Amino acid sequence: SVVVTGDPPSTCADCPLSDQYGGRGAMTVRLEHRGKVYGVLCVSIPAGLIADQEERSLFEEVAQDIAIALHSIALEQERKQAEDELLQLKEFNEGIVQGVAEGLLIEDAQGIITFVNPALETMLGYKASELIGHHWKMIVPSAELESVQAKTARRSAGVSEQYETRLKAKDGCEIPVLVSARPLFEGENFIGVLSALTDI
Repeated sequence: SVVVTGDPPSTCADCPLSDQYGGRGAMTVRLEHRGKVYGVLCVSIPAGLIADQEERSLFEEVAQDIAIALHSIALEQERKQAEDELLQLKEFNEGIVQGVAEGLLIEDAQGIITFVNPALETMLGYKASELIGHHWKMIVPSAELESVQAKTARRSAGVSEQYETRLKAKDGCEIPVLVSARPLFEGENFIGVLSALTDI
């Protein structure tokens, strides 16, 4: 609540400014919002207004508005810091993914390719833009399709697998690879597969 100082010169005798406050009083209140104190607000007013309840209420309202503003500024600073940290983490993770020697491929729950790393581009001779948006069957030779299809059917049930197969490069060559496939989930929902592909 508001702390009232009725006679600053006597109450605050050691203050070098106290002699300037004859005939005046002071009101002080915490700048507090949701249990957090951001500081204090102190005003000097004519002594006759110290006991005025309307004046105190107005003072408390102003202090509350300032506290809410300070709270909003603090939240914005926290949000900005969290965004910066998330961006740094994203860049760090992308740096790792881009530098991995194995080919990496992510497909969605329907088998549509959503991500490939530079190692897979090099391995297959495709640019990422030529693969993303297409079904993984595009890079599997027809002779391997039935076998690979049988394995992919188990991934939605949460089965991670490792197996050998061949991939079809852009120039038509078939490349033997070791596939390490891991299903991806959001909660209970199957959302796709992450595959690491090693040229053997």
